[in-house]
Amino acid sequence: PLDLPDFARIGDGDFGPVFDAALKAHEAEIDAIAGNSETPTIENTLAALELAGEPLDHVSSIFWCRAGAHTNEDIQALERDISPKMSRHFSAISMNEKLFARIDDLYQRRESLKLDAETLRV
Repeated sequence: PLDLPDFARIGDGDFGPVFDAALKAHEAEIDAIAGNSETPTIENTLAALELAGEPLDHVSSIFWCRAGAHTNEDIQALERDISPKMSRHFSAISMNEKLFARIDDLYQRRESLKLDAETLRV
């Protein structure tokens, strides 16, 4: 019900491989956005970034909910493994020069893009 995960069917050992796959998938999405040869637009850059990483968001939500509500030694070991991976992953996104160049291009052209007030704030 309510699209909630069936926590009883998710084993502690399931998280590691799923996190690894979700991190790789998100990295591929980010690389595709950063490497897009088209002129940056809100849709192909900022909106694409917002939509990227859904599987990673999903597994993260489930894992951290489980870790907070039903922790044990296995979950704590996973936290010690996953936390630095997540930190490196998101640091790499923040430091991605090609991605920053696309965002900066949009910022530099913001006045000429005739954006509404809400989009301009993004």
